[in-house]
Amino acid sequence: MKKVGGFVGGTVVSTVVWYLVTALGGSFFTAFIISTIAYGPGIYYGVKIARRYE
Repeated sequence: MKKVGGFVGGTVVSTVVWYLVTALGGSFFTAFIISTIAYGPGIYYGVKIARRYE
């Protein structure tokens, strides 16, 4: 369950950050880099939430 939580958390956070960066006028490359960096904290908090509900 922790792996699924990490995957879902990372994907959701990365997608939200991608759309925020593009909405603020960032380029494709900028959105890619920032959303890739945001994937890490998304994994962390996704696993943390998954552990809470296990």
